[in-house]
Amino acid sequence: MAKVLYLDSVAGVAGDMFTAAFVDAGLVSVEELNELPIALGLRGVEIVAEKVLRASVEATRMSILDENGDWKQRLSGHHHHGHEHNGHTHLENTNLILDDHAEHWHVHYTEIDAAIRDSSLALCVKELARKILRILGEAEASVHGV
Repeated sequence: MAKVLYLDSVAGVAGDMFTAAFVDAGLVSVEELNELPIALGLRGVEIVAEKVLRASVEATRMSILDENGDWKQRLSGHHHHGHEHNGHTHLENTNLILDDHAEHWHVHYTEIDAAIRDSSLALCVKELARKILRILGEAEASVHGV
């Protein structure tokens, strides 16, 4: 019997929240998630799930840690110096922006697509992941008018 998941997210959903929902629903384990950084060539990266209370409700918080214990990890693995612009740290020679107030990384579509394309994931997984990424990218671009 096929399983169907329906997500009604009128105001959008953050990737960590979406992933936590999949973990809580038993659709993927943290162990399985931790196979992804290796397949994507992100050495020293660990995905961690922890139970937290938010507005008196138990929830799962997903974090990505690098070898320094920091959750900020770039797909390309290079370290660059940045500069401040409009309250954000922009990393030189990259398309990544760290919103210092929200602690949120932005990575361009092409960088994520290349990481998936060049990964050691099975071809069918790569194709599906790239298709999903493209659909999400087009939806995001449409919503944000870019």
